[in-house]
Amino acid sequence: MLRDVLAGLRDIATATIPDGCTGSLISASHGDVFSRNVLVQDGKARLIDAGNEGCDYEGDRAAAITMFSSLQEKMATDNDRNRLASILELLKTNFELKDIVERLYM
Repeated sequence: MLRDVLAGLRDIATATIPDGCTGSLISASHGDVFSRNVLVQDGKARLIDAGNEGCDYEGDRAAAITMFSSLQEKMATDNDRNRLASILELLKTNFELKDIVERLYM
C-alpha cells in the first residue's frame, strides 16, 4: 500500500497546473500528505483531500518521509520494517518519484 501512496504522489508531481498569480504552468502538489488523508479501499491506498499548503509545509516528499517514518515503528514484522526503511532511503535521495516507484514495482 505504501507503493500506492508513492504512485499517487508521483502522478500528482508529474502534473502541471496554472499558477494562480502568473498563469504559467507549475508542478502540482497534494499539499496535505498525512496519514489521515490516505484512504484504503479494496486493498489499495489512495491519497484523498488535496489541501492548501500551509506556510510551514515542506512539500509532499518531506511530508511522505515524516508519515512513513512514523509508520516504521508500527510495522508488524522485521520484513515490513526493512521494506519501509528501503523506501525511506530512496525518498531521501535525489531520485524522482517516478524512478522510486519504478524501482519498487520491479
